[in-house]
Amino acid sequence: MSIHCHYSERTEKLLSRIRTEHVFPPIPLRQFDWRAVLDDYEPGCPMGEGPTEAAAIADLLQQIEEQ
Repeated sequence: MSIHCHYSERTEKLLSRIRTEHVFPPIPLRQFDWRAVLDDYEPGCPMGEGPTEAAAIADLLQQIEEQ
């Protein structure tokens, strides 16, 4: 089964700029294993976090939308 997602043009542009990192911090919680930022990230800019790469991207997009 194929799932098709339709994103706005703005979201499509943002998706191409997202960079992810598998952090795997030395803590027992796995909810911070992945980080997602835009390619021009600087301290203070939104940073998504999550237990999976997809969750971190979704968190980042939500933070950007709320700005």
